[in-house]
Amino acid sequence: GEPIPFTDVDPSEALNLDSLFTDALSGLGAPSSLADLATAIDGKDDPDLGGTGIAVQFNNVVGNGTNDTLSFDFSATRTVNVPLKFTSGDVNLDGSEIALTFTLTAPFALGYDGGASNPSEKVFLTNEPVVAVTTSANVPAITAFESLLGFTSVNVGGSVVLNAAIQATFADPDANGRLTVDEWSSTALGDLVTVAFVDAPGNDVDASLTLDAAIVPGAPDATVFWQDASLADGPGTPTVTLNALDDFTNVNASNIFSGLASATTALLAAQQSGDLQLPFLKDSLGDLFQFADPLVDFVHELGDAAIVCGPNDTVPPSGPIFGLKSGDTVFCRAYTINPVDLVDWKIDGVSSNTSLTTVGPSPSTSAQLVLGAGGLDSVTLDFHFQGESTARLARPLFLTADELTEKLLSVAGIDTVTPNYDPDKKILTYRLQEALPAVSNAVEADFGDQLRAQTGLFGLSQSGSDEITVEASAIAMDVTFGVILVEDPADIKAGGTNADRFFLQVGTGNEFQADVAIAAGSNFGLEGRLAFLEVTTTGTPTGPNPGGAIFSIGDSDDAPGAPSFSLNITAPGVTGVALPQAIPDAILVSDLISGGIGPKIDAKCEIGFSSGLEVKATVGGATELASGNVGVSWPDVFTDDTCEPDLAGIAVTTDGDFDTDLLSFNINPDNPLEMLSIILDSIYGLAQAVDSLPAIGDLDVQIPVVGVSPRDLLDKLEEINVAINDARSDPAGTLQALETQLETELGIDPAALSFELSDVGPGAEKDLILRLGYSKADALVQPLNFDIDDGGLGLVSASTGGNISFGYTAGAQFDIAIPLKPGSALADTLVL
Repeated sequence: GEPIPFTDVDPSEALNLDSLFTDALSGLGAPSSLADLATAIDGKDDPDLGGTGIAVQFNNVVGNGTNDTLSFDFSATRTVNVPLKFTSGDVNLDGSEIALTFTLTAPFALGYDGGASNPSEKVFLTNEPVVAVTTSANVPAITAFESLLGFTSVNVGGSVVLNAAIQATFADPDANGRLTVDEWSSTALGDLVTVAFVDAPGNDVDASLTLDAAIVPGAPDATVFWQDASLADGPGTPTVTLNALDDFTNVNASNIFSGLASATTALLAAQQSGDLQLPFLKDSLGDLFQFADPLVDFVHELGDAAIVCGPNDTVPPSGPIFGLKSGDTVFCRAYTINPVDLVDWKIDGVSSNTSLTTVGPSPSTSAQLVLGAGGLDSVTLDFHFQGESTARLARPLFLTADELTEKLLSVAGIDTVTPNYDPDKKILTYRLQEALPAVSNAVEADFGDQLRAQTGLFGLSQSGSDEITVEASAIAMDVTFGVILVEDPADIKAGGTNADRFFLQVGTGNEFQADVAIAAGSNFGLEGRLAFLEVTTTGTPTGPNPGGAIFSIGDSDDAPGAPSFSLNITAPGVTGVALPQAIPDAILVSDLISGGIGPKIDAKCEIGFSSGLEVKATVGGATELASGNVGVSWPDVFTDDTCEPDLAGIAVTTDGDFDTDLLSFNINPDNPLEMLSIILDSIYGLAQAVDSLPAIGDLDVQIPVVGVSPRDLLDKLEEINVAINDARSDPAGTLQALETQLETELGIDPAALSFELSDVGPGAEKDLILRLGYSKADALVQPLNFDIDDGGLGLVSASTGGNISFGYTAGAQFDIAIPLKPGSALADTLVL
């Protein structure tokens, strides 16, 4: 029952010992004598017993009716190809096949006592048979195969020679020369038979295997040597020399994946900490893309669902999965944090199983799948968590260092992955070099109040039908992920755990870098405020921005040709507690993440910015009130070798029109609504002045017959007073809003109220001209005043009473000039 070395097969299994004799002696019939029985047995030779491949022979068969004895020599032989298996410590080799020949010989001598009263004592063995089994193999060169060894795969070759002999010796319990059926069934097996290896000719075991991993330099990398002259004194101890391969037994795929996920998190944090904030825009480079995006997607695909597969449908599925190939059947379950409401297991992209019970926090069934090309790599899973609308993609985890390389290339899409193992430092590294495709996206302007101090412009926001597009190009990532393969993590860090095995290593170039460009469409603009004015802006050629674009980003003056953004990780090296050698230019991932990542990175932003703005204020819908140009020049947006904006480096220029016209409205930068008060005071004061005019000319002369004067008809002045009071209680934020408010309150045509900018007053400042036209057409019913006398002339006189209705049109035009100067008062307002 003990397996033969380098196999998991024992002779009893190979020779079907539980039924071998029964099968070999079946169908003997009912011979009339021992001689006839001997003849029948002698004819039972079979080269393929029952199709098992076991050849049986009966030799020297003798049946003696005189002394009631029967004897024969029985032999059975089988040659079978069995998997080569070897297990010792961390080494578990499984693959290839070796041809084993099993030979059994057993002499039997039986007697018959017809006078025995107990039927079970009538037939007995007269000898104490010795069943001898030999197992031999002579494979000078096994078929090479791949096997799993820790976190690497090894190519196994070599030779195996076996010549093992086992004897099973039976004993007669009462030593009376008769081993009866009764004794056979009633005696403990251990008392009845002794089974042991015996010395066979030559070496019983003579095997030498070589193990070679592609990632380890040189060949072979490890050996297994087992030479045992005799197994009779117990199997010897094979000599396993792993050399550098021993390092790979200290970690497994789950450890590596966890470390890679942590490194990805660190890379994301590094970019976020040193991100390029684009000038005068709401977005940063990190809003456009993440350098580590390929790794992020990779971690999600392998980590959102833990897929467990195996050839055995257990909970969870189990059995060896390395080396599974097309056509093999596996059982799979996927373990997730949250319940799911969509499941689609696929083989080579074709749906194969959609059972919801196979995926979740505690899946209750397995998906039975037949693998396609690529073996286990043909399996994918589409799923989404309950309530999600977008499906997630999951894949089985890599198993070896080589598989990680392949998956980083094929799944993550990394352009170049360079694995390297350094046996002196005991480290495994993967250099990841990726040139990401250019990325563009629409972004939102963020001028806001950033030019207020220099220009008075504030609240600038995006307008127009076109967008600003930011394009990132020449995007590159070059970073090395590594794992320290020492046996004890405490050699890396005091109290260290597996999480402390992982590091990032840097080279002479940038870990991250990218260039940035900006484009704004011709219909792009900004809108905002300047003092009490609504203003709009469009792109215009100015000194610092001759191209005419509202935005322009280029090289910075101090680093022409340098990437717009670059980031390097500060890696002082890892010396550890008891590492074989220091690891230069490296930093532990656990150290990079802890204590804040900002001080451990060196981000450089090198861009220059310029902008040309044509600023306009219009009234009356489209009438230009004032305009001017603003230029922004920021040749070095960021302080040298940092991503900190150099605000002192912004140069803002304005032209003469802007200074004399638009800026004339900025009489109180701290209180733009002061202009509103001045305007309302001027209008109200004019109305009051007209209303209080003394009796002059025909203003107060009554109209004959009607009995009213023109002053009585100018009730619009009262409406002006009401409108001014309403405007004070609900102040408009801009001149344009006030214009609309007054037109509405007074019920006048928009053309009757207008604003102009001119210079009519005695001062040097500009004047805001307000033109308010008034006209009113109405009907009036008055008592008829028709009283005629003779004027003292003694003539006939007459008088009458009653009402009279008459239509009238009244009109007035008020034009005033309000000086645009701080503290402007009513007394400064000119009536034109």
